Amino acid sequence: MRSWTRWHAMRRQSSKAFWPYRAQVRSDTAMTGEVTLSGLVLPVGGIKEKMLAARRLWIRRVIIPKQNEKDLKDLPPDAREEMEFILAEHVQDVLRAAIPGIGELGRLRVAA
Repeated sequence: MRSWTRWHAMRRQSSKAFWPYRAQVRSDTAMTGEVTLSGLVLPVGGIKEKMLAARRLWIRRVIIPKQNEKDLKDLPPDAREEMEFILAEHVQDVLRAAIPGIGELGRLRVAA
């Protein structure tokens, strides 16, 4: 349960980070993984447990590191069908999937 608390806190902080730009992280999306200073998304452990915890909380869209794709086979088939998994290799992939309005280069589009 401890890692879930950190995961939820990360979602809250990431939505606040873009507040000045009026962009917010999608409320139906959760994410897990580690990001290097160069922007690479690194694999993490406990994917099965994290996905089942997200499912219990009615989160159906999750961003995970691409290198953790092999861990999805450990999930029950009904969980794999109910949830959408976005596989990310770079922080740009995470931003595009998590924040509506992010452009091709990862910049926020400004509404006129």
